[in-house]
Amino acid sequence: MTDLQDSLLDRFVGARVGVNWPDGPLAIAAGVVGGTRPIQFGQTDNDRAAKGEVARRLGYPVILCEAIQGANRGLTAEDDRRSLAITLLGTLPLAGPIPKRSSLEQNRIAARIALRVHPYGCRRADCPVPRALAGLVASPTVTLEMAITRPAWDARRFARADKKNLSTGLPVWLIPSGV
Repeated sequence: MTDLQDSLLDRFVGARVGVNWPDGPLAIAAGVVGGTRPIQFGQTDNDRAAKGEVARRLGYPVILCEAIQGANRGLTAEDDRRSLAITLLGTLPLAGPIPKRSSLEQNRIAARIALRVHPYGCRRADCPVPRALAGLVASPTVTLEMAITRPAWDARRFARADKKNLSTGLPVWLIPSGV
C-alpha cells in the first residue's frame, strides 16, 4: 500500500461517504489526491467536466469511475459505502495519466466490445451486424463513412413485429435500413 492510499483510507474513516458524485467516495478520494483544477459539479451529477477531473486525478478511466459510483449508489448504509470505498481504493492502484487513444484505436475497441456482446442480444444466425463489426475491426483504416453508413440489409427480416429489439440509441451504422 502506498502512502497516498494510506492517506485515502485515513480520510474515509472520518468522512461522510454519500451516495452521489459530489459527496461520494471518488470525489473524496480526488480531494485527497489534489489537483490544480477545482472539482465543481453543476445542478446534477451529470457534469462531465467534474467527472473527468475526478477520473484524471485518480488515474482511472471514466467508465471505471461510473461503475464504482454505480456500485456506491446501490448501497443504502453509509458504513457499506465506506467499506466499498476502502476496499476498492485500497486495492486498485492509483494510476498515472490515462493513456490517450487514437480515434482508430477507440473505434476498434468499441467494435470488439460490441462484437462480443452482440450474441447476448441477438440470437439470429444470419444477422449481418457481427459481419459489419468484424469488417470494422479488420479494416486498416476507419473512415467517417464506415462509422455512419448503415449496412444495406432488410430490416423486415431481422425485426420482430413490435420492433422492441431495435434501439434508437444505437449508433446509426448498427440500425437496419428502413427502420
